[in-house]
Amino acid sequence: MRRQSNVWLCVLLFHYLPSVNAQRVAVTQAGQSPHFQITKVEDQLTIDWPVDEETRGQIHLSFTEPEQLFQSIRLPSESKPATILQDSTPVWQLFVGEREANEEGPYTFFDKVDERGYEEFPLTLTIESVHTELSETRARITLSKLSGKDFAGELRLTFFAHSPLVHLEAIVSTEAPNRAILYRSGLRSQPDQIQNLTYHIAGGEQATIPTSEVVDYQSSKPVVAKHSGGLGRPGFDRATSPLIGRAEEGLLQAKYRAVALQTEGGSIGIFPPPHKFLPPLDYAENVGFNFAWKKGDLIEAGVRQPPLGDGRYRPWVDCPAGTQQHLDLFLLLSDQPAEACLQEIATYTNHDRYPKLDGYHTFSSHYHMHHARSLIMEQRKLKTEDIPETFELPLFVQRFKEVGMDIVHLAEFHGGPKTGLGRYDELKVLHAECARLSDEDILILPGEEPNVHLGGHWLSFFPRPVYWDWPDKRNLRVQKQQMVNGKFPEFERTDPELGTVYFVETAEEMLALAEKENALVWTAHPRIKSSTGYPDRYQDEDYYLSSTFLGAAWKAMPANYADDRLGLRVLDLLDDMNQWGEHKQILAEADLFALNAASELYGHANINYLKLDTVPAYEDGWAPVLDALRERRYFSGTGEVLISSLTYNGKEFPAEIAQQDAASVEIEANLQWTFPLSFAEIISGDGQTIFRERIDLSHTEAFGDEPLIRHRLDLSNRTWVRFEVWDVAENGAFTQTVRIR
Repeated sequence: MRRQSNVWLCVLLFHYLPSVNAQRVAVTQAGQSPHFQITKVEDQLTIDWPVDEETRGQIHLSFTEPEQLFQSIRLPSESKPATILQDSTPVWQLFVGEREANEEGPYTFFDKVDERGYEEFPLTLTIESVHTELSETRARITLSKLSGKDFAGELRLTFFAHSPLVHLEAIVSTEAPNRAILYRSGLRSQPDQIQNLTYHIAGGEQATIPTSEVVDYQSSKPVVAKHSGGLGRPGFDRATSPLIGRAEEGLLQAKYRAVALQTEGGSIGIFPPPHKFLPPLDYAENVGFNFAWKKGDLIEAGVRQPPLGDGRYRPWVDCPAGTQQHLDLFLLLSDQPAEACLQEIATYTNHDRYPKLDGYHTFSSHYHMHHARSLIMEQRKLKTEDIPETFELPLFVQRFKEVGMDIVHLAEFHGGPKTGLGRYDELKVLHAECARLSDEDILILPGEEPNVHLGGHWLSFFPRPVYWDWPDKRNLRVQKQQMVNGKFPEFERTDPELGTVYFVETAEEMLALAEKENALVWTAHPRIKSSTGYPDRYQDEDYYLSSTFLGAAWKAMPANYADDRLGLRVLDLLDDMNQWGEHKQILAEADLFALNAASELYGHANINYLKLDTVPAYEDGWAPVLDALRERRYFSGTGEVLISSLTYNGKEFPAEIAQQDAASVEIEANLQWTFPLSFAEIISGDGQTIFRERIDLSHTEAFGDEPLIRHRLDLSNRTWVRFEVWDVAENGAFTQTVRIR
């Protein structure tokens, strides 16, 4: 089959309890479908749908039996009347803490929610009503009500025609203010139904756990915190509160974020949305995002968000009062063994790899690998100028290649020198290493997060190796050697070894450097972290208004599970910047630190697809990469949805739209996708108002590659327009703005 008050924390457990009288459960239905059949017989609701040409899916929902919401899950076909699982139920556990107020802005990253205590309480589903909605390719069953303490909501199940994929959502809200959440979710099953549990160890091989060897559940241990500054990790006691989940505790470091249950009749894969599920962190550690354990007499397995995160900042997920938080879980039903089920799950993320797209090359930015400075320190330790064996092929380069990155722009230096060498010496090592590590499969490019003169944090990107410095009290000893009559060097001078070098003392000189070297500069993590308030605060400055200032960078941070798109903080900023009057843009950034063989790189990363014929060789310079960015010849996203072509009135994006043609603009988009799509959105503005027009894509099935969207709209008096598309797991892709003038 193809398929700032006292802060508290609580753990919310989902239970299924019977309604008082199943005969009185109200079942309402809306819509029609040629593919789905939903029937109710006494205390049971059955949904039947085509999984493929030969196989149908059948799930029988019980209204009365506790712990057995899924009375049976079947995949009958002419050749194999397979019952996959019986007497199981979905479970959720919600971690709830209180968000510390951010006085500087609406977005919070620098927080450690887990350090402030725990409380647990169950969430109960009492089936009082059932509503079903049918459309051509989808069926939705909503069970109410789901409640516990100050949280209330419903359980929603979505089924897709010609697909074994099932989407489960616990949708809950609270009126309590300043909440932050995480969750754990999975299936609870009878042990005699499960033969084993299978997963791929991140950075390793496949692992199989027989049911008899599933470990007993261990209740949460108290977190013992101890504070550390700077980039230090962790902020807790490792001995008492280990960062990495351990298999002996039932915590699994799984590739693809998935675990599969092997049964007599087939298998069921359990996995989360690949990107939405992972709250923003600095380190892409795979700390054990899956679990499998025995709880009482039952087996539980699924996905989890560790409260300790990566051990540094743990901001969790925003949960504003009154918002409906969608806590997602996906099931993949299979009549094949667990290994085949896991391989099919991997196809939804192209095996955690950004796929090739004709005419485009993948570009990723903002990685603090600290490679150059680590190399300097190691060579000093070994008293050698040779490349130590452990640095010959750094693991991060291998990981970049594994996920399909063609071009990677580092943010290697985060501020001034830290090795005791001068900045030019550190830059020499960085440039030499980028040249050495680049090959026919990948282009590694030097980049920095200098964070000087402009305000907030920002990235620099030059089209060739450039040597520049600035006044830095931490490096004053070295810089004094460059002084003439007690003054810093002039802005531009010639070094006998390096050629032209620059010394930048002001924002004006930074702009002059960028313009002279044809560089690009943009705000890193805008409006959050140490860029809170930026680029808003300098929108009238010359350096922002310059064509060398690209705009800002996009990452899904912070997270809010009430949103149906990722990264609204920066998508909204893109609209705002264009409303301000300058034609600015955004590009996807990862903003990640060290990587290892098990790192969850794909889930935490994102990607830009640049329209480039070829990837330039390092020694030839990489001006074509910067040209593609400044000319908006790219789209960005998570990788599961690709915009293979986009035209406005027949002209290929990013061609401008003439105002005289704006009254009737036809947009055509060709897309590729894995998860079923949810919607596309066309956003435009006139300098005063932002307009949104949403196009429903719920008719799509999984795995498409076709001309999909042809839409006409009136853009009269608008000055810009852009395009987005999103799937049911909130994976998506978006373009930059097109001018209308």
